[in-house]
Amino acid sequence: THILFEQLNLKNLKKQQTYLLGGGSFLKRFKPESLAAPLGALPLAIHPTNTHSSSSRRKKKKEEYRRGSKFGSGHPPMAAILEQSDSRSSADVLAEILSSLENISTWVESDQVCYGTIGSSWKSPSEDLKTALTVLNAAAGSIHSSATKFGLLAKTSAKAIEIQSLCDEIVDFCDKLTSSFRIAIANGSAEPLSRLLHIKVKAVLHAVCDLVRAAQALGARGGAGTLAPAAGVVWAACDDLQKVPKNNRDAYRFAFMGWSLEIKSTVDEFQELVQASKEAPREPEQAEGGEQPSEERARLQTMDNNDFFAMEDENYTLEEAGGAAALVGVLQLTRRALRAAMDATRDACDRTEGQLAWVDQLYRRGQDAVELATDLGLCLYPPLERGELEAGKTKYFLHLEGLLAHLAAAEGFLGEEPLANLHQVRELFEERRAQVDAYLATMPSQEDCR
Repeated sequence: THILFEQLNLKNLKKQQTYLLGGGSFLKRFKPESLAAPLGALPLAIHPTNTHSSSSRRKKKKEEYRRGSKFGSGHPPMAAILEQSDSRSSADVLAEILSSLENISTWVESDQVCYGTIGSSWKSPSEDLKTALTVLNAAAGSIHSSATKFGLLAKTSAKAIEIQSLCDEIVDFCDKLTSSFRIAIANGSAEPLSRLLHIKVKAVLHAVCDLVRAAQALGARGGAGTLAPAAGVVWAACDDLQKVPKNNRDAYRFAFMGWSLEIKSTVDEFQELVQASKEAPREPEQAEGGEQPSEERARLQTMDNNDFFAMEDENYTLEEAGGAAALVGVLQLTRRALRAAMDATRDACDRTEGQLAWVDQLYRRGQDAVELATDLGLCLYPPLERGELEAGKTKYFLHLEGLLAHLAAAEGFLGEEPLANLHQVRELFEERRAQVDAYLATMPSQEDCR
């Protein structure tokens, strides 16, 4: 009897209790050879040949099972087990599940995630990477479905044991998601793909934790409200994760295209400002002798934060507009350089995957150039200051030169069109750098302003 009891699935205790109380109907579900103990060793009271006992004996046997006397002193009565399983509240279950999810997220949120490795494949991922990405996407799809069921279950008067079962399922899927991510970044995923996976996996885990917190808040309000918005965030995060590129080639191209769009946003903003300044230029703020007008100095000294941000709406002076246009022209060249870099990765690795180290170095140079282009854009807000512009353009030009030099090293395997584009970018870069230097030479220094 002890052996039979230990083989029961405790998630179906109520159903199993019915089988136990039914006597012979329970034993018919098991073959004698499947039992760990010999059939003859079973108590006579539940031997298959004695299942058709009298009504009084069946009633007595039911009472014994309810009291737990047939299980011995080491096993509690079945009724007590059922009562204990239902004693936890839904709030307790949600609190435990949230703690488990936060523990799973700990490593993903930590600094231990390292993905600065060179990929081991290009168009066709390695077998380990392919398997990890397959499991990761399957886990994301399962989390998507479980979030839907969780939102529906939370609106009903579900018992804690039912919520526990679904929450355990969600935790298991999140654990698989994190494990497959760890395998992917350690088995051939290059930095662009690893970065994308890291961002999207964190978004899914955050969304699931927020869904559980929303369920806790819903329970605290007595069920007033809905989990649809929180579930929708989980759906969107899972969908975004499943759209991540499935190989290193597409991940590199995705990174270069994203940087190009980022710079385009900066270029468009300042081109509009230059055009508006040519039509309605700002009056110079400096009076004769290099001194600011007294009313202007007073305004700057008493300026609060709101007034400061309002200065972003100011236009350039006519002189500043010319210099800003030259700098914006250099930023435009960065987009063309990134386009050349994207073509270079295609020509370098689509034919052979032996250039992965060169592509990885190109990626890092492009990343540095884009970050410095963003910093240079911050220096372009009026009024322009010579010191900031010189520092920003020096760093930026240095890294852009490094990017173009790295591309020039690929001339041996570049196609005819990308090679012509690269030469044109280098010529325009030298021309526009001379324009920027000429403008900066005409700007007054800080000592002159004093």
